[in-house]
Amino acid sequence: PLLSTTTVTIDDNRERECYKPCVDGDLRLVGGNTEYEGRVEVCVSQEWSTVCRDGWDITDATVVCNQLRLSNNTGYLVRYAYDYGIGRGPIFLNDVDCSGDEERLIDCEHNEISVRDCDHFQDAGVYCSPTNGDLRLVGGDTEYEGRVEVCVSREWGTVCDDGWDITDARVVCNQLRLSNNTGYLVRHAYDYGIGRGPIFLDDVDCSGDEERLIDCEHNEISVHNCNHYHDAGVYCSPRDKSCVDGDLRLVGGDTEYEGRVEVCVSQEWGTVCDDGWDITDARVVCNQLRLSNNSKN
Repeated sequence: PLLSTTTVTIDDNRERECYKPCVDGDLRLVGGNTEYEGRVEVCVSQEWSTVCRDGWDITDATVVCNQLRLSNNTGYLVRYAYDYGIGRGPIFLNDVDCSGDEERLIDCEHNEISVRDCDHFQDAGVYCSPTNGDLRLVGGDTEYEGRVEVCVSREWGTVCDDGWDITDARVVCNQLRLSNNTGYLVRHAYDYGIGRGPIFLDDVDCSGDEERLIDCEHNEISVHNCNHYHDAGVYCSPRDKSCVDGDLRLVGGDTEYEGRVEVCVSQEWGTVCDDGWDITDARVVCNQLRLSNNSKN
């Protein structure tokens, strides 16, 4: 079988990209501001490729969103590649025509694989509608931190930090499955940037047993005395400690397979200098993170 390769770009920030084989029919969204949106890419023969938007419609988008479990049977069409950046590499699917009952996009009717009349300026994308009570963290350096935003009526809004405490933060972290029942409070909007749009929740008062933040006691939706300088945020510890010596993480990449390398020492994250940094070092990083199949780099 084909194995993807690992590429390395050595620069002042020492960013590098790891690839691993994918499973035929897998999907991912690339280039979006949140996990709910992006350019659609599908795995064929262990290689990621884009999808041509010829005939791309709301039914096709719905199948994508449902396959990725990112919506409650709703998906919103994005037609233009420039919304999420044009892709690169092969274009495997064209003239996709889903009935809406398919579990996977690749099971929909489409032209023979790689038979198309598109270029990457016609890559397909989607925005998947989140459901009431969904949460996201925005503005953080990692997936474990950020300004808390909650979905109400298919719209994202912030949470006022009046009364915001460690118990509320813990509910957020547990709902997002980003911690082992631990959460660290961030009180100030300037840590992650002030939000915009509606402020949905104020005076949140969680007991700690709730599965979702929206199930905690709070004022009526949109009833608040805040502005966005009082947006609430959290830092979620991925373990009982902030990190374990020798742990690695990739920060700042467009996907989980790339980014600036950071290493944990004494429960604190730090970067790695690129003096002498080469493909062998990058391979060790990718293998430690289980992001490659030890393929030739």
